[in-house]
Amino acid sequence: MTDQPAASPAPGTPPQTAETLARPRRRLRVSMRRWLRAMVLVAAIALTGFWIYTFHAIGARASPQGDGMEWMAAFPMTLIFLLLTLPALIIGLFGRALILGALVAAAAGFVNVWIWLEILAEFAGHGPGTGG
Repeated sequence: MTDQPAASPAPGTPPQTAETLARPRRRLRVSMRRWLRAMVLVAAIALTGFWIYTFHAIGARASPQGDGMEWMAAFPMTLIFLLLTLPALIIGLFGRALILGALVAAAAGFVNVWIWLEILAEFAGHGPGTGG
């Protein structure tokens, strides 16, 4: 067993320190944050578009000689937008607490689908108020 000195780096390359070894991890963390931020923003923008679409869909199905109660279906969708989608959008824009933003956006998506299916069932005549 011989005691040989550690191999020196090739000329022109910086020495390996703890900081230079941590750079790839830091780059990975930054790229994951960018990806998560992009996903939160995409989800929140898609949910915002869906919220806007609900007004069009309700207007297309509203009875022209009805009492306007069809528009009450927009109320829960607006609550979902204000309480879940808008905070996820703000979190995505500022880039802080992105995991919370992703969870809130996922919850908003789940609740949107659930309420939308209830609205469609109501418009189809199979809702709780129709006896069917």
